[in-house]
Amino acid sequence: MKRLALLLGLVTIAHAANPTDQAVCPTGPPKHISIKQGEYSPNPGTTIRLENFAGDIVPLTREMPLCLKNLTLVQNGSITLSSESLTKLVHTRAGAAAKMKDMKIATEGENLNITGKVHKLVDINFQIQGPVKPLQHGDVRMEVEAIHADGMSIKGLMKIFGSDLESLMGSGSSPGIAAESNTLIFHTEHLMHFRGEISAIHVLKDGVALEFGSGKPESQAEVVKQPPNKKRVAQKATPHRIY
Repeated sequence: MKRLALLLGLVTIAHAANPTDQAVCPTGPPKHISIKQGEYSPNPGTTIRLENFAGDIVPLTREMPLCLKNLTLVQNGSITLSSESLTKLVHTRAGAAAKMKDMKIATEGENLNITGKVHKLVDINFQIQGPVKPLQHGDVRMEVEAIHADGMSIKGLMKIFGSDLESLMGSGSSPGIAAESNTLIFHTEHLMHFRGEISAIHVLKDGVALEFGSGKPESQAEVVKQPPNKKRVAQKATPHRIY
């Protein structure tokens, strides 16, 4: 019995040491997917509805170990997230150092409405609101036009939320959202592992819909050159990850 156990142990060690049995990066053409209607769940509690969706599944990189993870190159189609799913999706990217707590994303008219708490000596309830537009490479830009918080003046709020928006919301190791001046940038590639050009964004009664396809979204450089609000001059700033 001892000989059998020893033999099995040696076989196991030899098998594990065999380099041909170790994980290797996949090769060959990408896998094409086409979904007329369906759902995708990147994490528990988050549901993304797909419609007329087509794309190619490719490795995230060409090197180990990230080549074992997939990225979807979207050719066309639409994806829809409810406000609850969008909130949960962003929460999954929140790091331990994030200063925003109890965050909730909702829609109001054509705007996104983000509420939560931030700790500045004491917990402060805050609300930011603004429209969203597509940027290049699948990014989504939210221009923060309205800011409210407990017991603070608009002037004081703009000092905190303006060019230092990223310092208010904290920083974490997880990518997904960046702050630039009075703007929030949502990176769909990091949040949902989709890469593609977004041609249009529709703010719904409960959630948002992103249309992928042949469009001409703005670049962030163009946004800086043409600030949406003449009273506020946008300044070019280095992105800071907040989740």
